[in-house]
Amino acid sequence: MKKIAFLLDGIGNRRHYLQFKILKKHGFTPYALIFEEYLKDAHTLQDLARFHPLPFKRNEVLRNFSFKFLKYFIDFVKKEKIKAVLTHRWRFLRYSILTKLFYPELKIIYHIVVGGTLKHPGRRLFFRLFKNKIDCILVNSLALKNELVATGLVKPEEVKLLYSSFDLEDFPENLSKDEARKMLNLPEQAFLFGMVAKFRPEKRQIDLIKAFHLIHKEIPKAMVVFVGDGPVKNDCEALVKELSLEEKIIFVGKVKQEMVPFYLRAFDVLVHTSIKEGMPLAVLEGLAVGLPIIATDAEGVPDIFATKEPIGYLVPKGDVKAIAEALKKIYYLPKNEFELLGKNAKKRFLTAFSPEIFEKRTIEIFSRFF
Repeated sequence: MKKIAFLLDGIGNRRHYLQFKILKKHGFTPYALIFEEYLKDAHTLQDLARFHPLPFKRNEVLRNFSFKFLKYFIDFVKKEKIKAVLTHRWRFLRYSILTKLFYPELKIIYHIVVGGTLKHPGRRLFFRLFKNKIDCILVNSLALKNELVATGLVKPEEVKLLYSSFDLEDFPENLSKDEARKMLNLPEQAFLFGMVAKFRPEKRQIDLIKAFHLIHKEIPKAMVVFVGDGPVKNDCEALVKELSLEEKIIFVGKVKQEMVPFYLRAFDVLVHTSIKEGMPLAVLEGLAVGLPIIATDAEGVPDIFATKEPIGYLVPKGDVKAIAEALKKIYYLPKNEFELLGKNAKKRFLTAFSPEIFEKRTIEIFSRFF
C-alpha cells in the first residue's frame, strides 16, 4: 500500500483535508498523526485519513527533543510500513530525518509554508548536514523559494512549488449577496470591507482599523466586518471604541469554517492586512467567490497578484496610509471596473489555485516515491 504519514501540529487545515481526499482518490493511504490534546477537535479527519492519535502532548515533542517520541515514531513507521512522511514543522523534520537513519527506505517531504525557517545558524548547520536525507522540498510561494535559494543551501531545481488550495464543496453557488446579508444579519445597504483571520499580532487587523479611521468620513456607506477570534481581538475592539467607530465596524467573532463562504458572499471586498504570511487561504477563498482583493505584500501574497489582469490592490505591509488609499480607491471605482476586478479574481483562482490544479501537482509530487 502507498502509505503516507502526515505529522500535524494541530488538526491540520483545509489544504491538508483536500490533500487527504486527493490521495485517497488516487489509491494512497494518508495517515493523520495528532497530538492527544487536539483529539476532541479531530473528528473531521476520521473520514479523510487513517486517524492515528499520538500518546504525547504537543510540548513534550516540539518544545524539547524527545527520545521517547523518536522511538515511538520509528516503531510506528516500521510497524505500519509507512513509505513517506510529510511535515511542515522544523522539529518534526528532525524526527523524520533521524527515523530515516534507522529506516532508510522512508521518503521525507518537507513542506515549508512560512518564512524564516533557516534563519537560525543551528538550523542551517543541521540542514547542511542532513539535506540529502530530504527527498522533496516543497514551498507554497515564490518568496519562500527565493528565500531558501538565497541561503546557498539549495539549488532552485531542488525546491518545488505547490500552491495551496481547498475543497469548494462548502461554497454556495447560487447565494446572492443580498441573501447572504439577510441570513447573517449584516447591513444590506452598506459597502462591506471584510477580513477573515485569527486575531493574532501578525494579522494586523489593527492596521485596517487605523486605515479605515483615516478615510471613513470620505466613504460614508462603507463598513468593516471582522470574522475571527484570537488574543488581540480585545485590543482591536478597544481601539474601535476609542476611535468612536462602533457603528462602522462589526466584530462577528469565531464562526465554523463551513460558515466562512457565506460571509464572503456577503462582502463587497476582501481585505487582508497581514505582515507575515505564507499563502493565505482566506485570500484564495476571496478569489474563489469573485471578490476584489486588497492585501499587503507579505511573503506569498504577491504570487496571488502575479497576473496581468487586475484583481484589486497590493499594498506595502504595515503601511496604514496605503491601505486607506486602497479602501477609498476601490470604493469609488466605476461599477464596470469594480465588477471586472471580481471577474478577474475568480479567473485567477481557477487558473492558478483551483482544486483541480492542486490535485494534479499533488499526484505528480507524491507519485515519484511509489
